[in-house]
Amino acid sequence: VPLNLSVAHLGVIVFQNQTKVNTFSWAKIRKLSFKRKRFLIKLHQEEYFGDVVEFVFEGRNECKNFWKKCIEQHSFFRCIEVKRTPKQKPKIFSRGSSFRYSGRTQQQIMEYVRQSCVKRQPFQR
Repeated sequence: VPLNLSVAHLGVIVFQNQTKVNTFSWAKIRKLSFKRKRFLIKLHQEEYFGDVVEFVFEGRNECKNFWKKCIEQHSFFRCIEVKRTPKQKPKIFSRGSSFRYSGRTQQQIMEYVRQSCVKRQPFQR
């Protein structure tokens, strides 16, 4: 069955024929990963869902790009701050991606705006 996936502030959304059929909210998602063409959503244990939901993309690059967008969205909207990890020496045989979100989170931006808010001068029309 052809499905379309979308990533948003509330989670990963599944569409079928332009109709939303499911939403995996960030709170329910335990882990996001990809293996070649397979995009995997590992969920927290619930009664009505399995532990892992799998979607197959047309190619590895499309799958990896969607995974990256999910990581960026999750980090921006759900994390309080992004952990900075020092770059390690590259290993000859590494497993997994070394991609890490490096921008500011929504909470950090809101705090910055709150702290640097310029007082507006009252005026008459």
